[in-house]
Amino acid sequence: MVATKNPEIRKAVDTLYELSTDATVRAEYERRMKAWRDYMSEHDGAFDRGIQKGVEKTARNALAAGASIEFVQKITGLGVETIKGLRAK
Repeated sequence: MVATKNPEIRKAVDTLYELSTDATVRAEYERRMKAWRDYMSEHDGAFDRGIQKGVEKTARNALAAGASIEFVQKITGLGVETIKGLRAK
C-alpha cells in the first residue's frame, strides 16, 4: 500500500481515520470547514462586486467621453436600461 511507503500519505490516512472515529474532532473539523467556506463565499462575493463596479465605472467613463449606449453595451455586456441608469447618475 502506498500509505506505508509515503509518510505524508500515511499521516493523511491516520488523520482521516481519527476524524471519522472521534465525534469531537469531527465536529471541530466541520466547524473549521464551515468557517473556510463562509470566508471563501464572502471573498468571491467581494471579488464579483469589485468586477461589477469596474464595469460600471468603465461604462460611465465611456458615456462621459461621448460613446453611444450601443457601444458601451458591446464593450461592457451591460443591459441598455442599466447603462441608461448609469448615465443618469
